[in-house]
Amino acid sequence: MRRLIHLSVFYFTSMLDGLCLILFPASSPFFKKAPFGISDEQYGAVFLPMIVLAVIVTLLFKKLYRRWGAEKLFFASLLSHAVFIAGLAAAYAVLGINGSAPWILAAAHPFLGLGFGLLVSVMNLRCVEMFPEKRDAVLSGLHAMLGLGAALAPLAAEFFYQGGDWLKAPAICLLMLGLSWFFAAASGAAREEKICPADFSPAASELPKAPLPLRAWMYLGALILYGTVEAALGNWSGLYLTSEKGFGLGTAAGALSVFWLFMTLGRLGATFYSLRHDPRILYRVSPLFIALSVAGIVWNQDESRVLMLYAAVGASCSYFFPLTISLSTRAFERWREPLSSLTVACLMVGVGAGSSLCGWIKSFEPVSLGGIFMGLIFLALSAGALAWILTQGVPARQAASS
Repeated sequence: MRRLIHLSVFYFTSMLDGLCLILFPASSPFFKKAPFGISDEQYGAVFLPMIVLAVIVTLLFKKLYRRWGAEKLFFASLLSHAVFIAGLAAAYAVLGINGSAPWILAAAHPFLGLGFGLLVSVMNLRCVEMFPEKRDAVLSGLHAMLGLGAALAPLAAEFFYQGGDWLKAPAICLLMLGLSWFFAAASGAAREEKICPADFSPAASELPKAPLPLRAWMYLGALILYGTVEAALGNWSGLYLTSEKGFGLGTAAGALSVFWLFMTLGRLGATFYSLRHDPRILYRVSPLFIALSVAGIVWNQDESRVLMLYAAVGASCSYFFPLTISLSTRAFERWREPLSSLTVACLMVGVGAGSSLCGWIKSFEPVSLGGIFMGLIFLALSAGALAWILTQGVPARQAASS
């Protein structure tokens, strides 16, 4: 029962993490409309410091965990999220007054990277430790809740913007961060120090160190490719649909919300599927369906079909990241703890490429977001080829543990 309570706290916090993570991309059309709105290049650049911090944190997570423990890292991540949300609100407040908004956003985003890197690493590791026999289902559920928060972000941003008070959205995020802090402190969910992973213990540091196998790096490479595709879709679709496709703001907000919602529903479906069936099937076909869905988005000119296409690509993206964690840690049990943080780091490298490079690439004429989205098809197919190669060597019984 205690484990379930702790898992509930992590699931609530994961939903909040998704809400904070997507609130700015979901609000990007509003930040660009103001007299002193940000440019495409500035929009892409503000993600870079976030990605750098997230990657550094996840790569150093093992040392941070040994020194500070799960509780301090968990609460530090919540505090970092709060600083980011406050900075986001401040940047919006000065729009139309001066040109300082991009600088405020650039200063705030490293705190989101710090908070995201710490929080996801702690929760990934803790969930695997609490439910090792159900890791596929538990991790899929954890990231499904992150997707639920991400799905709510565009709806919240659009609702409060149309109501004339967008600043209520970050205010609600701050309130929820306070609730997460209270729930974690009251339940002791962040004080799971007694389940300290073996590889993070002092004795483990004395063991001979072995390099990460090549196939493990291939898992991480596939995740970088996938992260690039997901980030480009999640962070640039709003601008792509409004500025290049000519669709309305409501359609763009709805597309992003549907994208994250169906990513959530897909992860929930994958959770139950993985309990009884071989998850390798989902892992192999996911990139193919991503490529087909992105192709549909690029060539579609009918606004009424946008939501359907984004539902398809969201569902296709839903299970690749959590299954990469579970399949790689199962295939390389000895490197389980390093992989739990390296997978997050590599996802963030891909997110950085998909978020920051799009604005820079778009600055070269005649490159358009449509052309960049076409390139995502190739990246998805490349990730699919790696997924197919990697899962050939995973025993079916191990892949479908229950």
